[in-house]
Amino acid sequence: MWRGIRFVQIERPGLIVFDFRVDEAPEEPTRVTVTFTPEGDGCSVILSHDLAPAWAAYAERSAAGWSTILDSLSAVADARS
Repeated sequence: MWRGIRFVQIERPGLIVFDFRVDEAPEEPTRVTVTFTPEGDGCSVILSHDLAPAWAAYAERSAAGWSTILDSLSAVADARS
């Protein structure tokens, strides 16, 4: 049985789809889809995380975590330009 992340689809440069699995609910992976769309000198990023029903109570916490990750990625990208 795999744990962690399993990439389902990668279409460079605009799409990454992966399943995310945790030990607490190995039978219910969740699907994460990230799209990148060119915008000006950079791009916009849209991330959706389709949580399994067992994780519905964690929706707000997951959204906050992804926001922190994307904000950090944006700060790194801005510092390099």
